[in-house]
Amino acid sequence: MLISSGSSDLLTCTSSDSNTCATTVENQLSATASQLRAYYTDDSTNYNVSIGNASGQLTVYVATIPPFAGTHTATQETAREAVNAYILDSANQLYLGGAADGAIDFAKAVSTAGNDTSDTVKAADIYTSGTNTYPNNTYYQDLAQQYLTDSAPSDGNVGIQPNFVGAMVATQRASS
Repeated sequence: MLISSGSSDLLTCTSSDSNTCATTVENQLSATASQLRAYYTDDSTNYNVSIGNASGQLTVYVATIPPFAGTHTATQETAREAVNAYILDSANQLYLGGAADGAIDFAKAVSTAGNDTSDTVKAADIYTSGTNTYPNNTYYQDLAQQYLTDSAPSDGNVGIQPNFVGAMVATQRASS
């Protein structure tokens, strides 16, 4: 399960205090992750499906917030950086304060500096129309690649291959 949320909340935060904006988003992300981790997969006893842990509990990843492509304030940018620091918590290796199993560094994937604190999106990842900027296909490809990189087990293999369930259904129908 991937939680990628918070940028809209930061962009609509009108507080002049970046800590207020950041804390609101951090609390929302932590609550969502905690609620999701309370669920267990129906496939926990299906040995054909790898869920990543023996308990059957859902694996929850949280994504860092990429740099804002459009207009934003210095307070909003400071809050974004604070939320990303909380998500990654490199000092304690506790993603989202321990509420998530891992982090996907979307900010690193699309920022000019290649880290979670850069405040600009790579030029190759945006499309400009008039005075507005939008993410383009390369932006989303970079996010997808970062997801694969950050969520891969240490052996480099993806636990559940894409379309695995569909292939199982097709095989079952063919053998019937």
